[in-house]
Formats: sequence, structure tokens, C-alpha cells
Amino acid sequence: MIMNNFSKKKKIISGSVLLIVSVLLVYILVDQFTFFTNKSEITGFISKYMRSIEGINMLSADCLTTDDKGVKRIGDKKKKDFRDFYKKYYFANDSNKEKLKYTFNTYDSGIQNILDKKGALKQFNLKSFKIISTFKIPFASHITAKVSYTIDYKANGSICYFDGTDILAIQSGSIDEELSASNHIQATFYLKKVDSDWKISRIPRLESTNISD
Repeated sequence: MIMNNFSKKKKIISGSVLLIVSVLLVYILVDQFTFFTNKSEITGFISKYMRSIEGINMLSADCLTTDDKGVKRIGDKKKKDFRDFYKKYYFANDSNKEKLKYTFNTYDSGIQNILDKKGALKQFNLKSFKIISTFKIPFASHITAKVSYTIDYKANGSICYFDGTDILAIQSGSIDEELSASNHIQATFYLKKVDSDWKISRIPRLESTNISD
């Protein structure tokens, strides 16, 4: 009698474990299938994001104006454009709110330094771009994408630019001094779908960079 009860309990436990494992496997399969069907969308989103950083970085030749009101107007517009860029591509949450605040403040002070010292980017090109890998860990809410890219730039005087992961500011004493370099970057992006749109859920994590003149 005791053995029969033990055998029944064993079967119930085994059945429950098998059911849980089966449900988990089905979830993982559905999760991975959804990820693979979204792969082209993810690639398109990152490509669009990378192309957009070209636009937000350029300062027109007007920034060399000596008129204080003109300088302020240009600075305010660049700061607004940068925030609009983030609103379009980023999903703000508690974990990245402080980082966003820091990024905005850094960008604002960098832009102001450029305008004060009359520096400007003459050229900012995304020379090469490659998605190394995309993957999703089961049960994780985000998709991870490893990306490598090369940015070429030329500038006169002080410059500040957003390389897709962070703000880089270079200051020199003269607007006649031309700066020219390539920045080779590898970064990790964390992506999440929010209301049918892809967003970056965390500031991309820089993994390696190599700046060469």
C-alpha cells in the first residue's frame, strides 16, 4: 500500500516536471522563432540609427558667426535635435535615466565649447558598418546586437561628436587647425520592441575603440 502511494506520487511529480519542461521548451522555441522572424527589422533599425548619428553631429558653417544671438540659436537647435534623436531611438526607463541625463549634459557642454571656440565639423562619415552578431537569451526582454563600424571625420578647431555610444570632445586653440581621424568602434546594443517600434533599451556599451590620425 505504501509502495503504491509512493509510486503514484513519483508518477505525479515526474509528470509535473515533464509538463514544466515541455512548457519551457515551447516558450523558448516560440521566443527564438519570433527573434529570427524579426532579424531583418533589427538590422534595418540599427542601420537607420547609425545613419542618423551623421545628421545630428554636423554643425553648419553658420556656427562661425560672431553674433551672440546667432550662436545661442544654433546651440539651442543642436541640443533640441539631439534630444529628439534620443526620443526617437531610445526607450527611457529608470535604469538608463541617469545615463541619459549625463549624456545630454555632456553633449550640451561640448556643443557650447565648440560654439564659444568657433570650431566645426567639416565632414562626418560612417565609412563602414557591420553587424557582427544578433542573439536573444531565452527569458531576456531584450535582443543583443554586436556592431562594428568606422567613422571618419575632419574638423576645424574644437569639435564634439556623438559616436553612437558616447560623446567625444576634442579641443584645440585655433579654428585654422584641421583635425582629421578615423574612429574604429565595436559596441553592444540592447534592443526592445515598444508599441511595435524598435528602441534601444540601454545606452550602447562600447567594447573597443581605436582612433587613428
